[in-house]
Amino acid sequence: MNSPFLKCLIMLVLLSGVLSSENLKAEENNNFSFSGRNFSFVLLQNQRFTGNEERQKNYHYYLSIISEDSCRVSIYHESFKDTIWVDIVPDSIVRADIAYNLTYIKSDWVNNNVIRVSSDKNIKIYCVSSSDQSAGTYTLIPEKYWGKKYISANYFNFLDNFFSQSSFISGSKSAVFDMIPRFIGAIIFQEGSNPIRIELEKYQNFCILQDPNSNIAYVPDLPFDLSGSIIESWDSDIAMFSGHQCAQVPNGEIGCDMLAEQMLPFKLCSNSYFIPPLPGKIKSSSRVLCFEDDSQIIVNGDTVAHLDRGEFYDIREMTKPTLVESNRIIYVVQYSHGYAGKQAHGDPMMLTIPSEKIYQKKYILTKPLNEKTDDYVTIMADKNSIGNILYDGVAIPKNYYKNVENTENYFYQFKIKDGVHKLESSVPFGIYQFGYSTKKNVYKAYGNL
Repeated sequence: MNSPFLKCLIMLVLLSGVLSSENLKAEENNNFSFSGRNFSFVLLQNQRFTGNEERQKNYHYYLSIISEDSCRVSIYHESFKDTIWVDIVPDSIVRADIAYNLTYIKSDWVNNNVIRVSSDKNIKIYCVSSSDQSAGTYTLIPEKYWGKKYISANYFNFLDNFFSQSSFISGSKSAVFDMIPRFIGAIIFQEGSNPIRIELEKYQNFCILQDPNSNIAYVPDLPFDLSGSIIESWDSDIAMFSGHQCAQVPNGEIGCDMLAEQMLPFKLCSNSYFIPPLPGKIKSSSRVLCFEDDSQIIVNGDTVAHLDRGEFYDIREMTKPTLVESNRIIYVVQYSHGYAGKQAHGDPMMLTIPSEKIYQKKYILTKPLNEKTDDYVTIMADKNSIGNILYDGVAIPKNYYKNVENTENYFYQFKIKDGVHKLESSVPFGIYQFGYSTKKNVYKAYGNL
């Protein structure tokens, strides 16, 4: 054990007993919404952004904030000279610069890099990182929907020394939680890996950047691909952010981009997902991650794997709608492939496939990036929903939807224009967003819930 761990109150411990976990029959979150009043988050690294002034000129971190109501929003970080206040007008977009207002952004195991946002009315927030050739976005989850158990989704490669990264944050209460690593994929699995005990005061974060050339935020006992690492809190709800500084998908394919998502907690995950293909991306892939032992993975009706906790199964090429099922709770992410394969027009990106537990009856959305992009929305619905979903007040015709073969699942993908948009129905349905730059010789892409 080295001294930074001791200084940060982090210690390796043996897993004794069974960690308290959320039951498989987690409460239904019928009232779940991406709109809320209190948010906390951290900035994942885009390529090698380190927070110094020169690098900040090329890397922009900002929030895209929308609301159905007039409201006043505060954005706070302990290093801000003053709290940032912004006024939101219904059906308008506010872009609030973040990195330019920070006097520092440290990369250390435990630090106070948590940024807090509060509003007197419900708002929706996209966190955006963008440079001239790279972009990443993630939709922030209100604090009241955080959980105690998570699994990490990342990617593995060494392109230009870009690496896998994850951050965990506490909210208004201090938190004690364990990170349970799994050595899988390109790393030889090591039986009996010990969990890392992490203790955070309120509004602190624990950052891991798996860069072996760095003496900060690198944990030698963890794999380069953090995918499959389980995080379990002993007491307080926490939030988790995962991704990669700049990944090639698949590994070795020219063109890398930032991968970034705020991860959903176990209680908001399910055992069944359907994954539509991506328009403009003939090839994509997905990763199915397992929270528990003895997880049977079924893809389009065929059993493809039996996995244990922390292991994952990659669906390497997807050209058609895919149904993924399991006897246990699982987490599913989708990756778009890089542009060099001539089957794409953008860099890679990662997005979370939503489970039915977070389907909503109403969404507000916009284009997250403040630049020229082709932006898409995918609607996922069952047979009772199609024909009843309104887009900006107009019903989407039933014949616009495509059926997932041998299921009652349907999807519809369409481009959105600038501005704030609404999707609503009397029956819950799911969505996710993604987009690609339209600027010549710029291939960056993004994806988010």
